[in-house]
Amino acid sequence: MKKEKFEASAVRWKKDTKLKKFIELILIHTNTANIDVPESFSGYLANNIVGDKKSMSAKITKQYPKNGTQLNKIFKPFYKTLAKIKK
Repeated sequence: MKKEKFEASAVRWKKDTKLKKFIELILIHTNTANIDVPESFSGYLANNIVGDKKSMSAKITKQYPKNGTQLNKIFKPFYKTLAKIKK
């Protein structure tokens, strides 16, 4: 018996939408229970993303001094990917 294949329709998102969806996925699938993630964070990250980890760390800790280091730890592995999506 042949199994039915699952086919998902192709999605045509703009770069900004792809970036925001990827940021949402990261926040959903990481343990952010102990971290207060500001609502404006995903928009800030989408507008100011750079591939360099040190400059992103400085930007995030400057903008969010209270929990910027924790947010940086979460997003540090994804900076290059996020920068490529934005290009």
